[in-house]
Amino acid sequence: MKYTVKQYAKTLYELTDGKKGKELEEIIKKFLLYLFRKNDFKKIESIINEFIKYNDEQSGVIRSEVISAVKLSSKDKKEVASLLESMTGKKVMLAEEEDKSLIGGVKILAGDKMIDGSLKNIINAFKKQLV
Repeated sequence: MKYTVKQYAKTLYELTDGKKGKELEEIIKKFLLYLFRKNDFKKIESIINEFIKYNDEQSGVIRSEVISAVKLSSKDKKEVASLLESMTGKKVMLAEEEDKSLIGGVKILAGDKMIDGSLKNIINAFKKQLV
């Protein structure tokens, strides 16, 4: 029987949940050997990505990214994280990226959602209304 990447990720989560040290190492080693024997080792990167997503879901965490034209202050990052936490009801892990093409404002990616409050987006929307 062939397993999906999500099935592998969930299984790995269940096997490793609460484990530490040598016990955790042994489980991971056996899991990797199993993947190799089933000729599914090529899926390892996708399995890891799904594992991280599943772990976040189980932990009540949402990974988010704020993209802005200039580096945000610590205060601004905290405000964005606080806003996202109140909107999602989850703990936010916030990454930051600079993109000078945005001109101003921010884009916020949270899970599979995007809020585009960039000046570039506002200008483009205004142009569309004029045409």
